[in-house]
Amino acid sequence: MLMHAHTPPQIQWGDVPTWLGALATVAAVVGAFWVVRIEIAREGRTEALDLERRAKDRAAQAMQVAAWPVIRPTVGSGGSVPRVLIRNASTLPVYEVNATPHRDHTQLNDCPITDFLPPGEDVLVGFSNGALDYGRDGDGNDVWDPSAVRRTRIALRFRDAAGVWWSLDADGHLSEYGS
Repeated sequence: MLMHAHTPPQIQWGDVPTWLGALATVAAVVGAFWVVRIEIAREGRTEALDLERRAKDRAAQAMQVAAWPVIRPTVGSGGSVPRVLIRNASTLPVYEVNATPHRDHTQLNDCPITDFLPPGEDVLVGFSNGALDYGRDGDGNDVWDPSAVRRTRIALRFRDAAGVWWSLDADGHLSEYGS
């Protein structure tokens, strides 16, 4: 018996232009996915930068609110009285301003709350009772220790026009809180 060699069926691979077209299509699909991925990453970075810029803008506005102790003469008595000067140098109002004096790393009694401080304005508030030690001179006038007033630092808490609460500690570090 004679055996014929069995030849496998011939596979038709097509022509070169068809193969090049198929490879180009695959490359285009992969490239499109790659471009979409890059754009999504870029969008995320842009959004993060926008959030950071807005936070810095809010903080820059809040940094323009400050407070410090001052000694003001009293009218007619020849004496003087310490006060807390709160300044809003920003272009927007602030609300519910609470000043807390600190001296020698000790928190003293809070000052009265100022409900509203317009832009570009100052307000003087008195220290709460017991916030500063004082004595009386021979004529019965209050005598304040100027060095104690100079060592006093003021911490602030307030709400800005956007409703964001801020805390400025006695060392001047600003932080957003409660939002």
